[in-house]
Amino acid sequence: MTLILDPQQMQTTRSKNLATSYGLTLVVGLPFPRPILAQVARLWERVDAAWPGCVRWVAPSHLHATVMAPLRGRYRAEPPLQHHELPVDLAGFVEELNRCFTALEPFPLNLDRLCLAPDGRLLALGADPGNVRSRVTERLAPFAGLDRPKALAGWHVALGYLQSPETLAAGGEHVHWEADWACLQATSLGVLEVVQVWLVHYADRMLSRIVGKTPLRLGRPNALTEASFLTALGIRQSSP
Repeated sequence: MTLILDPQQMQTTRSKNLATSYGLTLVVGLPFPRPILAQVARLWERVDAAWPGCVRWVAPSHLHATVMAPLRGRYRAEPPLQHHELPVDLAGFVEELNRCFTALEPFPLNLDRLCLAPDGRLLALGADPGNVRSRVTERLAPFAGLDRPKALAGWHVALGYLQSPETLAAGGEHVHWEADWACLQATSLGVLEVVQVWLVHYADRMLSRIVGKTPLRLGRPNALTEASFLTALGIRQSSP
């Protein structure tokens, strides 16, 4: 298999990862269960042995799979998200969050393969046979003030990032990478039972800096209110 990397995409991804940006996202993880993290640790050892110093890893506590991002990153130093940037019908949006995840039964998430994206992201991938991401998006996307949803194609978890495309510049080294990658890409991180998601107000897209977050349980009653939503996410209510 030929590895295809785009230096411009890699630079853009690195810049975005380092920048301050505020947004809202719904995620699984933060962190993942210990058996999954143990598999991740073993993968790190294998990759670092094959490609020493080439991958910058995401901290285990920050690993997550995105369900959908109601508000994608606003790139600015400050302030965090403001009340006026939220959905116009905030009370209705919060109530739909409650109904959506109460109606959604727990489900297995199987991270059964790896992918090295053109922008240098090392991803763990999993299918979405229950169309969970699409179903959540269909219920929430109609609210005015939300960002247009991205195309959905299964689950992915960003595990790390290739430091530089120059790593593969030498022909012999490139062949070495491809040979190692052929062995690594079928790596499975295991299956986790998803019983809740987090709604996160983040300060960078790696979720290494979080302004606030609140859980939403699957298949069980959720009682988030507009006031508790704002408090948990660290968003100030607009003055009358």
